[in-house]
Amino acid sequence: MKKKAIKLKILISMISITLLCGISVLVSSIIAYNNKVTSVIYERIESGRDSVNHVILRIKDNSRVAVTDFAKRPAFIEALENEDFDTIISISTIAMNNGLFDFGLITDAKGNILLRTHDVDNSEGNALNTPQIALVIDGGVVDTSITRGEGETLRISACAPIIDDENNLIGTITFGRNLDNRTLVYTLKESSGCEVTIFDGSDNIASTLSFPALSFLGSDYKENIIRTVLNRGEVFKGNLNFMNIDVLSQIYPLHGENEEIVGMILIGIPENAGRSEIFGFVLQGLIVTIIVFVIAILISIYISGDIEKKFNSMLSDMSHSDRLLESVNKASAILLEIDETDDIRAPMIAGMEHIGKAMSVDHVHLWQIRTDDNEETQFVREYSWVSDYAKNRSKAPKYINTPGDTSKLEWMEKFQQGEYIGGVIADMPDSYRELLKSLSTKSIMMIPLFLENQFWGMFSMDNISKEIVFTDDEVTILRSISLMMANIVRRHALQSENLKVYFDALTGIHNRRYFDKTMRRLISSLSRAGGTLSLMMIDVDYFKKYNDTYGHGAGDECLIKVAEVLSNSVMRVDDFVARYGGEEFVAVMPNTDETGALAVAEKMLENIREACIDHKASDVEKFVTFSIGLTSGVVTQFHTPDSFVQRADEMLYKSKADGRNRYTFGDIT
Repeated sequence: MKKKAIKLKILISMISITLLCGISVLVSSIIAYNNKVTSVIYERIESGRDSVNHVILRIKDNSRVAVTDFAKRPAFIEALENEDFDTIISISTIAMNNGLFDFGLITDAKGNILLRTHDVDNSEGNALNTPQIALVIDGGVVDTSITRGEGETLRISACAPIIDDENNLIGTITFGRNLDNRTLVYTLKESSGCEVTIFDGSDNIASTLSFPALSFLGSDYKENIIRTVLNRGEVFKGNLNFMNIDVLSQIYPLHGENEEIVGMILIGIPENAGRSEIFGFVLQGLIVTIIVFVIAILISIYISGDIEKKFNSMLSDMSHSDRLLESVNKASAILLEIDETDDIRAPMIAGMEHIGKAMSVDHVHLWQIRTDDNEETQFVREYSWVSDYAKNRSKAPKYINTPGDTSKLEWMEKFQQGEYIGGVIADMPDSYRELLKSLSTKSIMMIPLFLENQFWGMFSMDNISKEIVFTDDEVTILRSISLMMANIVRRHALQSENLKVYFDALTGIHNRRYFDKTMRRLISSLSRAGGTLSLMMIDVDYFKKYNDTYGHGAGDECLIKVAEVLSNSVMRVDDFVARYGGEEFVAVMPNTDETGALAVAEKMLENIREACIDHKASDVEKFVTFSIGLTSGVVTQFHTPDSFVQRADEMLYKSKADGRNRYTFGDIT
């Protein structure tokens, strides 16, 4: 009996020690997990705040760039001077339709409202009571800040003065985004990975939270503490409680004019996010450990291993999302630097490369849907990025043809509903595989793109070497950058069409229209600065005889070559050559004096000789030559574009009278 009692005591002791060890291990795991997750959440909130600030800064930059650009556009200034509101609406609609702005406001120099681009039918009243517009009218400078708009709406806006060619203020233009906008806060949530609430004073005006955000502050006492911290210029950091749910939060102020606090932004993550499952496992392990120590040990081992796997998986997912968000931010930064005259191919591919590498895929494509000559619908590949692995292993087609009536196809129905298609191609329905058979890939993700509520095309990425399952979170992050790319492609196409009016259809150089517009601007700016301007009138010698001898087709080719020779002879960025009419050209060189202009004229004559274009009918040489009239001088307020043109034309006439194939110089008078 005693031995049994001793064995029983030993067994009980062992069980007790085992239970204590098991409980200790579980408690330690809980503590370590809690500390780790809390630390990660705080890091995410810090990163989230940086992302939110980046988005707000980007909105400010977009607004500032847009109003500055529009305020300087000659077509926009001319339309405003002529009160051509149809043209003003047409031009400003480009900015409103790209999804970057919620409102636009155009006033005259006295603050009278000429046009609300977001409410064309309501364009009356005076905006001088708006501090931002009053500041711009008084100071003539661009102002970007958080302001209160019509109806006391809190918004981010930029306002710029509109100056005519005579340096007179003729009005202002304002673009921006309202902050009481659910789309905006959800964009901030996607960018930051945190819950976001925007306050106007003490009232929330937009929030991603499902409960009233104001009650999140808890009490007047808590609110006073928060405001005290914000008034000191600091960020409030703490754990706010709502309905017994702790939320790790940061609140920082929104500053308006004169650094006045006009609102607040709350960024937070529920403290129990992602923990309910692990606490369930821990509780189950404790119960089982108490019942049977062996099962408790096994379950504890299982739970410990499972905890580690799930925790590592969660950290891995967070790390992947962070990398993807970082790549999207880098791609956005590249795309935002695109100027309206830039070739967009290089920055588009650079942006796609960031995304493709973050997603570990082989191809990233942007497709636009079009209808061919046979009325067949097809996806046209506009831009692509290809991984090093895939460059010599596969080639994406230029077109994806869509069989039959696309409106009846299952994949098109999903696209029209805004749903993406993604996954392993072998597991997809037959209609999907029929669409994608030309891509020769194992997995794919396709996001439909809509511009102005019209199906524009799709953004896709695929992998040719392995099967990948894409997640909803990845799609959510990628939707914004894919829409941004589609908008840039469309905007660049529109801009290319608009710029064509300033180029000669035959030679490809600038035309008379561009020359007249630019000369007015140069005369205005150089006269104020006391700058120098040189101008050449250039005429091809005996060009009528050239046409009579070789034909008008050869004459056109001759003019193309002459335009190339002249363009290659002016090297400075501000210099340009334009076709003035027929066989007559003009070269404009701002801030170039007589010495520099004479050197360019010598180079032109030398280059046309080296081009050696046959002209057996010429009375000067057996090759094409031209005569130049040149003038130069300091621009004054009494000069006009015609002053320089007439003087250069007089010198051109003298060059012809003296035997052609030469230049003649005369000071501007």
